[in-house]
Amino acid sequence: MAKQDLMDTIRKLLKERKLEPYLKHIRFPCFRNLEQGLRIDFNFPLTAIVGQNGGNKSSVLRAVYGCPGNNSIGKFWFSTHVDPIDEHGGRSRFIYGYYQPEAKKDVEVIKTRIRKTFERKVNGRDVKRKDPDYWETARPSIRDGMERMPKEGSKTRWKTIKKNVLFMDFRSEISAFDKYFYHGELKRTLSDGTKQDFIRRSYKNFRETIDKNLKTPTRVNRNQNDFKVIHLTI
Repeated sequence: MAKQDLMDTIRKLLKERKLEPYLKHIRFPCFRNLEQGLRIDFNFPLTAIVGQNGGNKSSVLRAVYGCPGNNSIGKFWFSTHVDPIDEHGGRSRFIYGYYQPEAKKDVEVIKTRIRKTFERKVNGRDVKRKDPDYWETARPSIRDGMERMPKEGSKTRWKTIKKNVLFMDFRSEISAFDKYFYHGELKRTLSDGTKQDFIRRSYKNFRETIDKNLKTPTRVNRNQNDFKVIHLTI
């Protein structure tokens, strides 16, 4: 399928709501260092966020992660005595929109950061635990441009979008090269040279595997008999 045909097919699926539930947009009335009122529209199922280091790209991605159900960005962004979260400019919050099948229209949901107290059992006793970085849905914020809930309904807020999220942070995943080169302590392997020498010898086999389109490397360790070469398409 040609690239343009593929894009047209995806747009058609989106228009016919066959990709629902689908995040239509996200906006930030007050969130970290993002400009107040920033809005990002997701007009296509694949979105790339490009910018310089420190531009809050990760902040946007973590907010998107925190949209569905019980997902909380408190997993990534939390306050400490050394690095407290300053909310003098207003409570941290973000708003997102999606098509709500019950309402049969696009709606908005707001998630805010609050301090919440939980009770849990510890050695048979009820112990209260405070979480200053808890995120939950709230009533529509009129000051943030959200619509009021319908008068004929009994609900105070729309349900959160239901979507499975796969969040991959490459700062937590170290590549095999970096793990070996920067963290590896292979004295036995390096008895006759340096790490660079070992990598050069190993990459010769990788190069041959790629050039000959082999299914397995030309040389594998005895613990890597199940290793297979997978060619990824662009």
